[in-house]
Amino acid sequence: MLSVFGVGLWGAVAILLWHRWQQLRQRLVWQGLLPQLLSSTVEMEPLLERLVVSVRDVLRCDRVILYRLDDAWNGTFLAESLGDGLESWLEEPVAEDLQRLGAWHKGQLLSVTAKADSQRPPLCCVSNVPAEGPSAKGLLTAVGAKAYCAVPLYNGSQLWGLLLFYEHRRTRRWQALERQQLHCLGQQLSRFIQQSRLQAQQQRQIQTLQSEKAAALAANQSKSEFLAYMSHELRTPLNAILGFTQVLQGEAAEALPPDQRQSVDIIGRSGEHLLRLVNDILDMSKIEAGQMVLNEQSFDLHQLLATLEDMLRLRAEGKGITLTFEYATDTPQYIHADEQKLRQILLNLLGNAIKFTHDGGVTCRVWAESLEPDSQMINPIQLFIAVEDTGPGIDSEELDTLFEAFHQVQGAGRQQEGTGLGLTISRRFVQLMGGKLGVISELGQGSTFTARIPCQWRAQPQVVAPSAPVATAPNRRYRMLVTDDDATSRLLLTKLFGTAGHEIRQAANGQEAVKIWHEWKPDLVWMDIRMPLMDGCEATRRIKTADIDNQTIVIALTASAFEEQRQMMLASGCNDFVRKPFKREELLSKIQQHLDPPAVATVSPVPMTLPQAS
Repeated sequence: MLSVFGVGLWGAVAILLWHRWQQLRQRLVWQGLLPQLLSSTVEMEPLLERLVVSVRDVLRCDRVILYRLDDAWNGTFLAESLGDGLESWLEEPVAEDLQRLGAWHKGQLLSVTAKADSQRPPLCCVSNVPAEGPSAKGLLTAVGAKAYCAVPLYNGSQLWGLLLFYEHRRTRRWQALERQQLHCLGQQLSRFIQQSRLQAQQQRQIQTLQSEKAAALAANQSKSEFLAYMSHELRTPLNAILGFTQVLQGEAAEALPPDQRQSVDIIGRSGEHLLRLVNDILDMSKIEAGQMVLNEQSFDLHQLLATLEDMLRLRAEGKGITLTFEYATDTPQYIHADEQKLRQILLNLLGNAIKFTHDGGVTCRVWAESLEPDSQMINPIQLFIAVEDTGPGIDSEELDTLFEAFHQVQGAGRQQEGTGLGLTISRRFVQLMGGKLGVISELGQGSTFTARIPCQWRAQPQVVAPSAPVATAPNRRYRMLVTDDDATSRLLLTKLFGTAGHEIRQAANGQEAVKIWHEWKPDLVWMDIRMPLMDGCEATRRIKTADIDNQTIVIALTASAFEEQRQMMLASGCNDFVRKPFKREELLSKIQQHLDPPAVATVSPVPMTLPQAS
């Protein structure tokens, strides 16, 4: 009897130890399984399919189903793991009872939530389905379930789906440890689902931004190609119009009757006006396309101001008004900035002032104040430019929209001509240079436009050579090769220089230019850039490679509106470049600069002290 009791006692102890071992095994498996699965880089749904298989192996149940709710709260069976001898619910079309099953579990959880007054219902486990109520018994019996446990899964506060555990062959008492582990499993899976959804949303946002960026880059590229094409197509015929007008206004002018000379002058002025309109529209288009860049270099500010004064004085005198340039004695002569953009800003402001002023005059004041040095700028200064006029002034209601594109000030005494882009472009240029442009005006009292532009002053260099030499006829006769695919442009250059005694040959593309250069060795090549068969850059590279002694000067001729293309042309070996439409004086200046340079003067550097910015 004692022996039988001892055997029974040891059997009970063995069963208890076995259960404890199974519990410990489950805990160890859970602790190792979840981190491994949840740290995976696999997408969410394939990972959940793996999880379903692993969880069923740990719990040793007959079936595990992942039930997914959509936005309309309709459910689908997403993943399944089942024991031997059971039919899959995923391989065949789900019967009506199975379609209702997920919705029933969802309803059960929601009812538990309402009773528990909780936003997140706990898991719902039933050990013996036949002992449950009629609704549960009828539906669960139809699918062959004898016990089940439903674990809710969340995405944030929203019910995302259910992890369902079924026993088909026997009832099952769900142990407290199992409930605790399944509850923890549901919480961790919910966090994983939420993180995965957030990551997927972020990835979609990133992809959307990348697509939008790619579309914007493609649009900008299309704009750039359009601008390059339009610049070439507009400037090339304008070059012929203005160029042949210069020919007629030059040596042939004496042979023309006065009325025809007047007609030629009208053609020239109209062509210049059209060129200004084209330049304004192309500049504005480049700004909008993000293609406008700074081209900073050191230059003579005093000479720039003197050149502008000479250029605009006749226009002012023709209207019977005065034009005065005033700048402080300590205004630096040499600065480092974008000379072309500064020139355009001054031309726009002074041109508007002269155009709208009928009595009195226009004054341009320039001064500078030193700034605190930093790591970005050497000898930094703040350059001030104020353009004052005694014109009709601007109404205060129009000041807010004055710098908008295509805006033209209304009022008596204001002629409506131009594009209305001059002030817009000037402000954009000033902003691109890091400065500000403002205006003070009152009706009947005139206007004052003031630009503040940060730049750097430079000490006077050892050698002073004019950046734009006075255009005079060359002292020698040169061999010139004119290369352009446009026959009219070739004829224009031939007429401009052939009559002066220079020896001229023509080439219609880069291949012809290289061939003629080898045969003839010209002193100067006027090289168009955009040509068929071989463009000007490639032709220049081949000529410069073969020109070991560097005897030939290559000057690029381009109808491009892009300033940054200058670097591309210079990098190919061009000594200089001229933008179409060009003036005869500009071409003569280039010849003198490269082939017949004037003597230069040598001076000592002059130190300077500027007032501190207030």
